[in-house]
Amino acid sequence: MPIIEPENHLVRELRGVHLFHSPFSNCSQRTRLILAEKNIPWESHVIDLMKFEHLTPDYQGIHPKGVVPALVHDGTVVIESHDIIQYLDDHFPGPKLMPTTHHEKSLVFPWMELGDDLQISIKTLTYEKLFRDKFPPTQEKFSYYAAHQRNPNLVDFYRRYLEGFDPDDLASYEATIGDFLQRIDKQLERTVWLAGPQISLADFSAVVNVHRASKLGFNLNDYPYLEHWYNRIQARQSFDTAITAYVP
Repeated sequence: MPIIEPENHLVRELRGVHLFHSPFSNCSQRTRLILAEKNIPWESHVIDLMKFEHLTPDYQGIHPKGVVPALVHDGTVVIESHDIIQYLDDHFPGPKLMPTTHHEKSLVFPWMELGDDLQISIKTLTYEKLFRDKFPPTQEKFSYYAAHQRNPNLVDFYRRYLEGFDPDDLASYEATIGDFLQRIDKQLERTVWLAGPQISLADFSAVVNVHRASKLGFNLNDYPYLEHWYNRIQARQSFDTAITAYVP
């Protein structure tokens, strides 16, 4: 679990739960869902990615990769959304979202790993389909980004955003997301929730990517078991609190 020693020593003085997040970030949505499900009080620190607020020395001193989210709990910094949601489930009261049986627990982790693997597909298609017209890249923006972003992989991503993503890559990412939706649909034909009879971290991990897929134009009607599952989660108060309230 990536509990890190931050360069920004001021965050060590923060008490309570603080989340540095972005409204539309699927990884931030995942974290906010667990905060809402467990009814954990927390303080919001919104990071505007389009204004490059994640590139400031103060924020990169909290999260060295310059991405969101980052959680601070009584001065302890936790990064990476799947590690954050496990940390929250382990350290706070409320409904336990990690199954207790060894078998069901073993079913949760592959879904979280799949979510990590899917991230480049989700991110690239989000930038191409949802951000390009609204937040068009420019050489000036890229120069600023490259000068302030420490992570060379993210600099390369923004360069490809500026130059235009390879159409073959976009087609591959579309297929990857389609396979992800199909895999969920097949699992839910057999089980009520992804890891068994109770809702778990596996469901909250996956649902933010399903939600994003719907925004990217994937037709959830093509996946009847998935659609029923998605509607059940969407009807929960936590979904409204963590996702709809930020991005209607």
